[in-house]
Amino acid sequence: MSDEKTEVEQHKDMLRELERQLKLLKHPTSPISENLAHWAAEGIERYLSGDESSLDAALGLRRKPGRPKETENQRQKARHTEALRDQGKTYREIADIYNLNDPDAVLDESAVTKAHRKYTNELWAEEAINRLNAEKEDEIKNSKKDT
Repeated sequence: MSDEKTEVEQHKDMLRELERQLKLLKHPTSPISENLAHWAAEGIERYLSGDESSLDAALGLRRKPGRPKETENQRQKARHTEALRDQGKTYREIADIYNLNDPDAVLDESAVTKAHRKYTNELWAEEAINRLNAEKEDEIKNSKKDT
């Protein structure tokens, strides 16, 4: 048998090295958040140890059967993100807030941006409808006072 490693073995060695380096990253010197590095390292470790059969599964990228794509929780988070954006927070700052408040949340700037943009139009439409309804109620109240 040859001492040379197969391409797959070489790639697994590269993943092990990536895992090791990710575990060494510390915020704020790291270009990525510590939570994100930890999530990636743990997922790689689960894959390499055989606990999961694929990187997708190890990183939690497979949706469970029957789970709805859109949930009220996601919409609530988008509303919260919108409020934080209105306060001048960047998507990166918002991701850090979510990660601090929920250790199981492993979000980076792009994930927060994508989730927020997915619901932005819906949220704005909802806000516009609420404003119009409130204005209509005010008109009705004012017209009753005038009579």
